[in-house]
Amino acid sequence: MSQACFSSSSRSILQEENSLVRKPGSVIVYIANLDMLVLAYGVPVKDPLHGNVVERLRACGFAAHSLSGNAAVFLIDLPASGASQVALDRLLERLRAAIEDRPFTCAGHRIYLQAGLDVFYLPDGSAATDVQEAFAAHRGWAPGGEQPYAAAVTGSSLRSDLLQAGMLLDALQEGALALAFQSVLRTDGAVLYHEALLRHAAPGTQDVFNLTQSIRALERTGGAARLEQCVVWTCVQLLRTHPDQRLGCNVSAMSLRDTAWWRLLLDHLAHHPQVAGRLVLEIKETSGVPASAETFELLARLQGCGARIAIDDMGAGHSTLEFLARSQADVVKMDRNLVVHALHSPAPADMLRKLVAACSVLCPCVVVEDIETPAEFAAVRQSGARGLQGVQIQVPELKPAWLKSGQAIVACDATAAVAPTPADGAARPAGRAGLPPLAA
Repeated sequence: MSQACFSSSSRSILQEENSLVRKPGSVIVYIANLDMLVLAYGVPVKDPLHGNVVERLRACGFAAHSLSGNAAVFLIDLPASGASQVALDRLLERLRAAIEDRPFTCAGHRIYLQAGLDVFYLPDGSAATDVQEAFAAHRGWAPGGEQPYAAAVTGSSLRSDLLQAGMLLDALQEGALALAFQSVLRTDGAVLYHEALLRHAAPGTQDVFNLTQSIRALERTGGAARLEQCVVWTCVQLLRTHPDQRLGCNVSAMSLRDTAWWRLLLDHLAHHPQVAGRLVLEIKETSGVPASAETFELLARLQGCGARIAIDDMGAGHSTLEFLARSQADVVKMDRNLVVHALHSPAPADMLRKLVAACSVLCPCVVVEDIETPAEFAAVRQSGARGLQGVQIQVPELKPAWLKSGQAIVACDATAAVAPTPADGAARPAGRAGLPPLAA
């Protein structure tokens, strides 16, 4: 029997412990949210789901061998000649897109799937003759792993979340989501960057569904990464067409995994350093689950390409000083709650200065966000913070003066990043060392 091993698509070939040069033999494809869908819609959803996945894979030219119809797990053989990491990642993204990018209908429900992908390696690149045995020993794919929903959650509440999340993904597919931009300013009035915020594209559509509630539902059901990737890629495209702007966008810490999409984005940024140096990724800790070492490794690689990292909502939710310290972020954004708390203390000005100073020890650029009143604005300007943001300074704009197009519609195809584009022709920056500071 050949010595075979699995490597999750969330781990790079270079990170594997085996020193032998190995070639990818097969890809295991599974439905990561299958247990959640069964909880919401019942066991009868499995059969039509299985058939739908097979049809989608065949339509994209993939011959899928079913390993477990009950668990909707499939095997796809890769070319015997092997492939580069970038080529393999593009193929993985094609597989993911085939499964995730449009819903399927079952008993009147529009259901979005979440794909799990694992690569099956052989040391010598030979044919896999022991796939079933190796697969049975593999534990990374199992749909019975950690789920956003506990067993105690009722099917009706889960269906409500899936419905709200599905409406948001429908809007993404229909081009009904746009980015509004709010400036993050230095205390002297200069623009640090513009933060991209998700909005309904058309006036009057706000009542179709609640955007904030739908985003939270998408996070609870494990689908936030797909939307976030679409927003990130839209910002990258805007940076290419607006060379004088810096843009920031939100990414949840749970979405930061060494997956094919992020590796392709890293490759793109490495070939376009003038874009990378103007991209700010605002990281939000939306889960109480501690961030993994993999998250911090990916943040370091993004910074190595020139992108800036901001830690969002410090002082609210699950953002911690430990996360700030480990991330080595370029920017930290203090949540409004800290400002309100400080301004209601016996010595408000002194308290706010101390909070800003504490964050400044770990990060060179402290921004206070969500400033809503003149009193807050005046206090923050005297606090020692480097930056300010909020409706007291500027409301988010769907059509800012600098935007060349009418609106920045969120690209529904995050896999556009798999398409090679000409490099800038400029030398790749040596991490952050060759870049000007975000705030002087």
